[in-house]
Amino acid sequence: MPRSDIPVASVMRRRIAAPARLVAPVRLVQAFLGIGERYRPLDPRPVPSSWGWIPVMSITSALGLIAIAVGLGPYTYAYIPGVLLLNAGFLLLLVPLTLRLVWPSVSRFERIGLIVLAVVALYIIKLLPRPLGFIDFDEFLHWVTAADIIEHKTLFFPNPLLPISPLYPALEIITAAVVNITGWSILVSGTLLVAILRVVFILALFLLFETITASSRLAALGCLVYMGNSAFFIFHAAFAYESLAIVFIALAFLAAARAEHNAANRWTYLVFLAVPFLAALSATHHIAAFIAIFILISLVVLVFLNQLAPQYRMAVVALVSAAALSSIGWLTMMGNPVLEYLGPPLQEGLTTLYHLVTTLTQARRPFVSDDGSAAPLWQQLTMLSSLLLVCLGLAMGFFRTLSLAGMRVTRGRGRMPIVVTWTNNWAVLVAMITIGFPITLALRLTGSGWEIGNRLCPYFYFGVAPVVAVAVAGAWQGHSKSLARTLGVGAAMTLLLIGGLFAAWGGPIEVPRRYRVIADALSVEPMGIAAAQWAKKWLGPNNNIAADRINRLLMATYGRQRVVTLLEDDIDLSSAFFAERLGPEELNALKVGDIDYLVVDMRMTTAMPRMGIYFERGEADDIHAAPPDPAALLKFNRVPQVSRLFDNGYIMIYDVADLVTTLLHEH
Repeated sequence: MPRSDIPVASVMRRRIAAPARLVAPVRLVQAFLGIGERYRPLDPRPVPSSWGWIPVMSITSALGLIAIAVGLGPYTYAYIPGVLLLNAGFLLLLVPLTLRLVWPSVSRFERIGLIVLAVVALYIIKLLPRPLGFIDFDEFLHWVTAADIIEHKTLFFPNPLLPISPLYPALEIITAAVVNITGWSILVSGTLLVAILRVVFILALFLLFETITASSRLAALGCLVYMGNSAFFIFHAAFAYESLAIVFIALAFLAAARAEHNAANRWTYLVFLAVPFLAALSATHHIAAFIAIFILISLVVLVFLNQLAPQYRMAVVALVSAAALSSIGWLTMMGNPVLEYLGPPLQEGLTTLYHLVTTLTQARRPFVSDDGSAAPLWQQLTMLSSLLLVCLGLAMGFFRTLSLAGMRVTRGRGRMPIVVTWTNNWAVLVAMITIGFPITLALRLTGSGWEIGNRLCPYFYFGVAPVVAVAVAGAWQGHSKSLARTLGVGAAMTLLLIGGLFAAWGGPIEVPRRYRVIADALSVEPMGIAAAQWAKKWLGPNNNIAADRINRLLMATYGRQRVVTLLEDDIDLSSAFFAERLGPEELNALKVGDIDYLVVDMRMTTAMPRMGIYFERGEADDIHAAPPDPAALLKFNRVPQVSRLFDNGYIMIYDVADLVTTLLHEH
């Protein structure tokens, strides 16, 4: 019997004879999921390039940013509530952009301009709380590494806040080059560098999705969906190595996808673009490099399973080999510290995930911070609705994406009665990537795995975004130019974006933003910065200082002090602060750490820490039963060998050098 193409749905109907009463529901489910549906190009007739509505969108975006800036600032809250202004600004910014992007007849040039406008606007929102300085926790960690490279003129200088950072210094090397060439500060150079990375990333992502789907419409919608992941707004817009790593991944994948679709220049794309980007990635971020290798290995498997792509096999094997060799080589050269760094949290996260699956016992309450503060109900509903829209898009887009990939079931011979082939390996790959997305959601329900799930999410969105885009363009809207349908789809996409933005915000949205105890960005404020700058001016740099989670960030960056941490020095000094008196254990910790100064923040006594810890992970559980006793933090005033050098009413800096020297002489 000659081979003939058979739709997937036909095979299912022949092999599973359903009762007559189930035929209609089965066909309804098939139509909903798109099983057996032949792909039809989703772009209408080409639209001539023009600016289109970009000038109008620029004005509405500017007005939205003004409303957001006023909402975040300490202004006329007696007249208009800040939350109302903030949300009005979000809507004014995002609604016009999404409505225009979902409209079928938009030129490719305009689509590119609109997604760049959206990315720049979202980055400006991230900067509004503190335009002239870093505010995210990870930004301070990499600020230390960059400052060490500039000051010491050497790489791999130890960073006690994040020991792994100096071993992956690509971001800091670029920043140091900008600082040396322009004379700008690290703050200015880092902020502008990340802004450029944001634009490069979204353009690379657009071209990647366009190459995979052969549709500028799907590419623009995919970028819009990608912006709705919880890491895009803040985490991957911060001065941190992930922000550069995700750009290298997008550029490497773009070159690899172009290599599949352009046989004439295949090795040019791979050798001169994909391999260098992957090599740079290996010196930028460990997790991103491993994930890129895993995705490329999945591509190799798909290519070898597909009988229609033998000419692409050697190319992808060479690519994944180069990626693996560069990552393993860099890891070996750095002394293989990654397993020590990633092993414990990964093991703990997987253990809690297993406990969640086997016992169905929720270890972490969604939308609730460690200090018990919960997001308001309307905000929770927005985030849940956004997640439900993504899940709906995945359900309706998965099989339609396989159809886009040209997947066919053919009747084979001999031992292979059925053969599955496809013409677009990358389209099948992005569909397969979405299978891991539920794992990230499950990890977020665990106490120790939520951070892992949050950090993995943007990589899975390389598959989620184009698949949901196929559902939006192929099922939700199609070629319809109905105003009502466009408004409905635009509202859904706006909700998807705002839900991701709220999830990235991390906790309830508070305006005006007030200081919170150990709340990372909410704890970075002028008083702590002033104390750190005082320390640099009057104490000099590079003193051994012990402080809480937030003040040690400020002391290490603005103060340029050498902070003592459990991660680098294997010394837990939290008991020296919280103990009612300085006993042998506390004195020994001060002696072993050779501590010169202690930074005591009395605001720790006012509330529980929002991040769950005051100093170090693993600190005594009894510390978290209630905020610490003020008398315990003030005990240093009663020790004769200790001098209080600085006091602004909240933060005190104590000189304990004489006390430590006495201990060293005695023992």
